[in-house]
Amino acid sequence: MKKIYFFLSLIFLIITASLFFFYQQAKNKNGQPPDDGKLKVTASFYPLAYFAEQISGGLAEVSSITPLGIEPHDFEPTPKDIIKIKSSDVFLFIGGGFDSWAGKTAKDLKSDKIISLELSSHFKPINNPHIWLDPALAQKEALIIRDALIEADPLNKDG
Repeated sequence: MKKIYFFLSLIFLIITASLFFFYQQAKNKNGQPPDDGKLKVTASFYPLAYFAEQISGGLAEVSSITPLGIEPHDFEPTPKDIIKIKSSDVFLFIGGGFDSWAGKTAKDLKSDKIISLELSSHFKPINNPHIWLDPALAQKEALIIRDALIEADPLNKDG
């Protein structure tokens, strides 16, 4: 009889520990990693994410929404992508018809405390939205991104 109680107690303990573990995993996941205090930057596609990573020097958690190999012109974000953008501090996108989904998403962020940076708005007139391909324009683009990161995280201005 004592063996049965011991066995049942052990099973109960294992089930309780498992439920607690899975609850913590689900709570921390939520589609996002746990908050580590870093500035969260989301870019519409890889070149902007790369610029932000290099400029932040590792002080920001940077992610790209458009998967590699997918055209940003044709991409449509999933609800999980929108959640990721809304949990960011800074959202970078080209605009000017390049990533039209991003412009629509940025309009929805107006009420949130997210800095939405449409880079094409800093280049007038813009005949070709592929501004990261021109070294002179890419340099200006990097300075604009730097300024947005400083606005979002002034404490790490010199970091």
